Amino acid sequence: MDNATLLLQIDNAKLAEEDLKNKLDDEIKARKVLEKEVVNLKKTYEDTKLNRQQTQKEIDLVKEELERLNQDHKDEVEDLCEKIRDSEVKVEIDSHNSNLAIMLNNIRHQYDNLGKKNLKDTEDWYQNEFENIKVVEAQNNETLLSGKKDLKELLKQKQTLDIRIQSIQAMIRNLEESLLNAKCEYQQHQAPLNKMLLDLESELRKVRSQVERQVEINKNLLCVKMKLEAEINNYQLLIHGMTADNER
Repeated sequence: MDNATLLLQIDNAKLAEEDLKNKLDDEIKARKVLEKEVVNLKKTYEDTKLNRQQTQKEIDLVKEELERLNQDHKDEVEDLCEKIRDSEVKVEIDSHNSNLAIMLNNIRHQYDNLGKKNLKDTEDWYQNEFENIKVVEAQNNETLLSGKKDLKELLKQKQTLDIRIQSIQAMIRNLEESLLNAKCEYQQHQAPLNKMLLDLESELRKVRSQVERQVEINKNLLCVKMKLEAEINNYQLLIHGMTADNER
């Protein structure tokens, strides 16, 4: 009964160990999947960071280009105004009674309108570009924040899985230690039983040998008995024959 109990405990320990090993394999597979997702999120984070840096560079370039265009436009307007003023002065000196002053005023008014229109178009275009860049930057920032949040969550899950794996590994070590102790205890109980079994087998062989010798002796005695009985019968027949002859 002790051996059966130990064997049952060993089988249960083996089943529990196998079940825990399967759970550990599942946890390791889940951990690998999470690590892969973490790597992908890190890559996405790096790509988003690079895109953000590239977008910032583009914004800086657009700002520089806008400043340069504004300065060029300002310089052109100043040159044009200077030329108009020079032309107006010459006209006033050369001809006070002509219609050139009105024409020059019209030309100056047209240049002013054209300059204002170009400036407005340029500002509208750059304003539109800035709005698009702001939208892209907002989307990148949102993606970056989402990636950071997912990365944080995955790292938390990874930490939880690490703790579970360590707990399962500790449980497996305890079960293996218990199994080893059960095996040692089983061997300790089994050793005297094995010795007793060997002694019983040796005694059984001796008894069997004695029985076989006794059977052989009995066979020999039976043969002697049968021979004696046969001789007795012969003697009885002879005696009976001799008695019959004497009576006659």
